[in-house]
Amino acid sequence: MRYHCKDRHSKSLSQHSSILEALRAREVWLHTRELIGITDNSGRLLSAEELYQAKAAAWMKGTK
Repeated sequence: MRYHCKDRHSKSLSQHSSILEALRAREVWLHTRELIGITDNSGRLLSAEELYQAKAAAWMKGTK
């Protein structure tokens, strides 16, 4: 599945193979753009819970 960082106009700014990659990119985009969030292939905006679960799963595996 691909994940996208999107701006407030729903323009895809970048594509990523994991939620964690998209979260890292989101931190960079936040310095230059107003984001609406991270979406999946279908364009559905990921919930905060999904983002937290991905971060927690990576932490449990020892991924930073």
